[in-house]
Amino acid sequence: MKLCINCKHYVVDDSLPKTKYSRCGRIWRISPVDGEKSPLEQLPYCSVERLANGTQHCDQEGQFFEEATNV
Repeated sequence: MKLCINCKHYVVDDSLPKTKYSRCGRIWRISPVDGEKSPLEQLPYCSVERLANGTQHCDQEGQFFEEATNV
């Protein structure tokens, strides 16, 4: 089973409860001006990505899932 918590794109929002409101960093934008990552609030919730269908969303099958590696 492809769980978001095991995915390399999984991002914890420390201001919210850990798993229910985690974010998906798959499409994290980098500013061309200063090279900084976009604010965490602009990332979609993992739950939304998994429920949504279409080519741009992970959907229930977890099509963009990539196993996280422990570094």
